[in-house]
Amino acid sequence: MARSGGGAVVTLSATLSGMTAPFMAGISAACGAVEAMTRSLAGEFGRAGVRVNCVRGSGMPETRTIQETGAGLVALTGELPSMALPPLGRLISIEDTAKAAAFLASDHASGMTGQVVTVCGGVFVG
Repeated sequence: MARSGGGAVVTLSATLSGMTAPFMAGISAACGAVEAMTRSLAGEFGRAGVRVNCVRGSGMPETRTIQETGAGLVALTGELPSMALPPLGRLISIEDTAKAAAFLASDHASGMTGQVVTVCGGVFVG
């Protein structure tokens, strides 16, 4: 991308990067690392016209990851933690997250780089 005059990279993370979720240390650390890498790459490649941003999503019930994580938590603890509705009154979907990623990849976000955009319905602010 740098050689061809620019482009956009969109990385993916999760709200676990800033939460105190039990049994999630590995994925929480990985999400934090992705966000730090995003900022570093934005600084490294910005002058070459390459924008690097991250979409930080929260649990999307229709994903295999959330379904398997829920089953694993039930096996470990005997109960499924409740997913309270966020301020928007609904859980987010894959489509919500995909639209944010498409925005960051588009020319509409041409002034953005090194950003972590959180798509969570308002449940996670920070």
